[in-house]
Amino acid sequence: MTFSPLATGGRKITSVAVESDPQRYQRTTDDCDRALIELIIGGTLLHESTLKLQAAFAAAIARAHPDRH
Repeated sequence: MTFSPLATGGRKITSVAVESDPQRYQRTTDDCDRALIELIIGGTLLHESTLKLQAAFAAAIARAHPDRH
């Protein structure tokens, strides 16, 4: 994971290496991976409320698999 500084202070994630072995990880989309990483960092590492992050992840999954909903 690579972070870059923001002009307003703080940092943002600018790149991420994601597991791509199909036997260990079923790849969806960059949007799904980004939402999952934000959910893990926000909820687990930063102890933030995850309600919005969970909704963003669910929406990303729905966009990636419209035939399943």
